[in-house]
Amino acid sequence: MEASKTSQPGARGGANMLGSLLLLALVRITTASTGNYCLKMTTGDQYHDSGHLTVTIKLEGNDQETKEVNNADIPKNDPAVNKCYEQKIEYVKIQGEDDDAWVGTVHYGTAGSASEQNMVCENCDGGEVTVSGRLAIDKGQDVKDDNVADSYCINSVVCKLKPPTTNAQTTATTAA
Repeated sequence: MEASKTSQPGARGGANMLGSLLLLALVRITTASTGNYCLKMTTGDQYHDSGHLTVTIKLEGNDQETKEVNNADIPKNDPAVNKCYEQKIEYVKIQGEDDDAWVGTVHYGTAGSASEQNMVCENCDGGEVTVSGRLAIDKGQDVKDDNVADSYCINSVVCKLKPPTTNAQTTATTAA
């Protein structure tokens, strides 16, 4: 008799399912409304990839820049930055202030993911490039002589990474 009560359609199980769906919808709305713009800088896994770097971020609507990493030594495979912000990232300044170069990847994303888009670097390789592979940041230039990356921010130059200008809003809307 007890078994027949629990298997009836529309009984208590339906209410629990509805409650679970409402909770899931609430979680998705909360996630989409906080931390929509993400930056992930991950140190590579090769022998010389761990090293020092400085990372400063400027968010749209803020007058101040925020230093996220201050000449820190980041080990192999570790994130230098893995953070999402409520405001859109206007730019990220990167610089090598130590002879121990940092090599890794940089990604920008929207709607809680930082794996969607490559950033554009001003002053990398002496000009403007899209960072689509490994990026090396160094106080000197020996890291470029070793040819360990696809793009370089070297000789203590402050390089500026900017989010791509195409489809950023479309990606955020689609992902939410």
